[in-house]
Amino acid sequence: MRDNVVIIGSGLSGLTAAINLAKNNCNVILVSQMGSECTQSVMAAGGINASLNTKGENDSSEEHFKETIKSGMYLADSEAVWNMTENAEEVVRWLHSIGTAFNLDENYNIELRNFGGQKKKRTAFAMSNTGKQVMAALIEQTRRYELLGLIKRYPHHCFQEIILNEKMICIGCLIKDEYSDKIEVLYGKVVAASGGMNGLFGITTGSSLNTGVVTADLFFHGVKAANLEMIQYHPTTYRTQSRLFLISESARAEGGRLFIYRNNEKWYFLEEKYPQMKNLIARDELSLEIYNVCQEYNLEYVLLDMTQVCEEVFRSKLFGFVDSCIEFININPMTEYLPVYPAIHYFMGGIYVDSKHRTNIEGVYAIGECACQYHGANRLGGNSLLSTVYGGKIVAQAVLEDGNTEEVGTYSASYISQYIEKVQGIKEHPNYISINKLKKHKNEVMNQCMGIVRDEDRIEYAIGIIHDILKQTEQGYDPRADLYTQYMFYKEVILCLAMLYSARDRKESRGAHFRKDYPDSNDKHFRKTTVASYVNETIQIDFVDIN
Repeated sequence: MRDNVVIIGSGLSGLTAAINLAKNNCNVILVSQMGSECTQSVMAAGGINASLNTKGENDSSEEHFKETIKSGMYLADSEAVWNMTENAEEVVRWLHSIGTAFNLDENYNIELRNFGGQKKKRTAFAMSNTGKQVMAALIEQTRRYELLGLIKRYPHHCFQEIILNEKMICIGCLIKDEYSDKIEVLYGKVVAASGGMNGLFGITTGSSLNTGVVTADLFFHGVKAANLEMIQYHPTTYRTQSRLFLISESARAEGGRLFIYRNNEKWYFLEEKYPQMKNLIARDELSLEIYNVCQEYNLEYVLLDMTQVCEEVFRSKLFGFVDSCIEFININPMTEYLPVYPAIHYFMGGIYVDSKHRTNIEGVYAIGECACQYHGANRLGGNSLLSTVYGGKIVAQAVLEDGNTEEVGTYSASYISQYIEKVQGIKEHPNYISINKLKKHKNEVMNQCMGIVRDEDRIEYAIGIIHDILKQTEQGYDPRADLYTQYMFYKEVILCLAMLYSARDRKESRGAHFRKDYPDSNDKHFRKTTVASYVNETIQIDFVDIN
């Protein structure tokens, strides 16, 4: 029997890794706050990319590779991207074979659609709920190994921190039962599959469960982060009082058109400026175009016109989309225009990993959105689901190659007692604070200063505010708040500073990072990976050459 592997997160990347490890007789522990059915992965609507080439367009994995690298503004690891695109067809066909209900064409091939930033039909989909269908198939596979005892779930548990031995090797982690507050030690290699850093900003298109605290703790303990400044704004969202409603890219892929009224006439501005790609330009470009149009014409949003899309397309390729729009925002897209504006959607940056998803600390790995891999400065729609499933497969290979965890000796309660002592020490801080107020202030500042358009003055302003929040947290105690939440919040604020430093030091515009004070790309100095390190309580930013 092989060693334990602890996977933090039970979304698509976590389940894929668990399945591939269990196949090889590993003991896998899945730690998550909620069941897999409630993860952000089920929210993915549009599809998954693979060059199946069933549309007579001479598509290939090489074309997929080129468009992925180009869209990412040449910041992604070319070896990792090449391997992903080369294996994309195998990934999609495997998902289909285990029960993912992809749409099929008249020849019973997996149906494909166009997606932003890609010239050929390459995105396989399951109506308008691809993530949900893929998740259902993976849950079924996972249950088989749960019955065999190879996968064990720890639901309603929160990750607290990794455990490093004297050699700075990870030998496990601490988790907390959300019902009882009991702290427990789990030994083994640790795979972070915890999603994006939504919690640093508050309301985003993603799940509020993706707080970013796992990434924050790993960074705090010396795991490097990369390209933190690369945050993708989804071009088409609708904001309600409590949440952001995502209008999937599939809406534009199936004929939706963006416009504004100019001189009392409809102006389809993208079709005029981008006659080839039209409404399917890359997401970073489209978000910036919407931002600029709204600034120029003093608008709060642009309009998405789907009234010309036929009923059959809504029924067969966008099933559920109309009902969701009517239920959540009281708009029928078949007869009314949808007001949309960009919002934070995806984090291209995250935990710095190699092509096998290893971090710089032995025994720690990262996959899915929490890892910086594959997407560079901008992610192609449809590459998210691909990278999560492919990454889960690759990390399993790496874990198996690396062998068992270093001997940890006899179980010791000292890890738990030391951790609880650190957390309880917050009560000794001299000042009273409100964590809720500090968190709200932090979210507001991060949203204002890490927006679609940035500049140094705004970023420096944010750094000053976040430093002040960090100082208050270091010296403060909130008797009304959960102590563990306060302890993790401190690490979140440090991660915010690393993100701001990364944005400040990249003095150029590239992909999702647009600096109005440096509007051009600078390949000589910045066609590199931004690497953030936390050493001796100091954040260091370096620019590292890309493979």
